[in-house]
Amino acid sequence: RASSMLDVVDMEFMDRGHSRGFKIGLHPLEALLDAWRPGELTVLSGPSGIGKSTLAAFLALLVGSGEIPTLHCSFEVLPKAIIKKWLCMLGEKGFSEMGPQDYSVARRKLARRPMYILDTYGMADMADIRRCIYDAVTRHQVRYVVIDHVGFLRDSAADSEIASTSSVMRELKRWALDLQC
Repeated sequence: RASSMLDVVDMEFMDRGHSRGFKIGLHPLEALLDAWRPGELTVLSGPSGIGKSTLAAFLALLVGSGEIPTLHCSFEVLPKAIIKKWLCMLGEKGFSEMGPQDYSVARRKLARRPMYILDTYGMADMADIRRCIYDAVTRHQVRYVVIDHVGFLRDSAADSEIASTSSVMRELKRWALDLQC
């Protein structure tokens, strides 16, 4: 029964000043989640073209704006396109609408944030991605990792796409728990 867990939730309620996670400044989402917690895996899913990659880039920028080192791994969108999205978000204008001053201000804002981006495009080997993430966590204290999208990560031993995706998700969760990111 849910009531059997109330004591645990009571303890967390009493200790609210000591959140186990970090805030990102997106109040409606934080009202639901409270905070992003180390070791958690969050999946955005939906049809193509609805903005999952843009939302993931936006969340990464918000986390990085809070001085939390962030790694963005996109296998579907070129790294320079992610950086352009971040510049547009920071400049509050489309890339073609930015003047030199707007671009310079947005560029300085981005350069000050602890943002890292994996320079890889297309299908990716899980062992290589693991090394990159573990390196980013140990060398740069990365606490938040975006992977866009898991369909480009494959378990070659799996006999179907569903089995491969399930295996990849379990492995990503294991990494998140191991690294507390």
